[in-house]
Amino acid sequence: DYECLRAVWASQNWAKKKLGRDEKNHTYLLASAGANGIVKIWSSSSSSGGKSWDCVCTIDHVALENQILVSAPQVYAVQFIDNWAYGTLSEEEIPFLMTCSDDCIHLWEFSLGPSRTTIVHHQVLNIILSTLERGSGGVFVNWSQGSGIPINQQQNSPTVVPLQDGKPISNTFHFGGSFRNPDQMVFVFDASYSQGLLGAALSDGTLRLINGRGVCVSVLSLPGCQSHLTAFSWDSTGTRLATCVATGHVILWTIVKMHNSQIKAACNAVLAGGHQPGRPLFGASYLGEKEEIIVSWGMDGRICLWDSMSHGEIQAPMSTLVEKLEYPIYAVDTHAGESVTRIAAAGGREAGFLGMPLYIYDVDCSKETGR
Repeated sequence: DYECLRAVWASQNWAKKKLGRDEKNHTYLLASAGANGIVKIWSSSSSSGGKSWDCVCTIDHVALENQILVSAPQVYAVQFIDNWAYGTLSEEEIPFLMTCSDDCIHLWEFSLGPSRTTIVHHQVLNIILSTLERGSGGVFVNWSQGSGIPINQQQNSPTVVPLQDGKPISNTFHFGGSFRNPDQMVFVFDASYSQGLLGAALSDGTLRLINGRGVCVSVLSLPGCQSHLTAFSWDSTGTRLATCVATGHVILWTIVKMHNSQIKAACNAVLAGGHQPGRPLFGASYLGEKEEIIVSWGMDGRICLWDSMSHGEIQAPMSTLVEKLEYPIYAVDTHAGESVTRIAAAGGREAGFLGMPLYIYDVDCSKETGR
């Protein structure tokens, strides 16, 4: 048995025309990703009342590897992308499923199988993340031939890196050290697409921004950072993001898209003091009517609230909602209501015969209450 690492819903519009989604076929689609490298897509229909779920597609990431693996590649990120943009937004619907395994990001397209009850997958894009010393922002792309994608098929090639004792010479932080990671692989720990940009949070402490043509347009990193990124989150506009560092810090960034298709990124704030130093964070998310709040959670069992418009080095959060030092918070989701935002949190070591507890909190983000 393997852990389920991710579970994500598809929007009602995702591949609606391509898969003929209606009340009888694929009304609801859900993807699950496991530590065994398997991603499954589950389908249910309105006619069944959502009570019957069938696995309609299985993607095996182990089969993508061209070598014998010691362990299966773990899938840390999955996302249904409604419309992938190749530089400019296309009028034609281009829905993809994005998955990650080890040092790769994959894009998949789908079509109906021999019967309408099954879905066939086809890999469109494979992005390999590597060290910055190899050039091209450490991003190398393989596009699938015959996919009909309007893109230049010329692929970038990695720069040859000097070797010492058979290993690359690099000044970059490498996750796991030379014993656990002798090949200095750059692992993808989180990835997400928003407004024409794909972001990848990596084990070398950098966040790479990649445009719709597979070109790395920006590398976000703070000088002296010697730890890996565990997660990151976009705001709804795709102009702000928050990165989570294994040291317990949250870093806030602003992303500006220039007229010449260039990207300008600026670090706005480093949020410290809320979480225990040296204990990794598992995520951060924007919340509130104007996304004026950042919520972060991690191994230390704390859920902290921060001002998302902060600047400089912040030594304490606005509020600490939860502090359960023996209960790591692995997952948090939010729902914005008319007057309050509801936060659901789950994780930890308190599982009993009734299962894993789920904590629910209401947060009033209004200026009148200041809570």
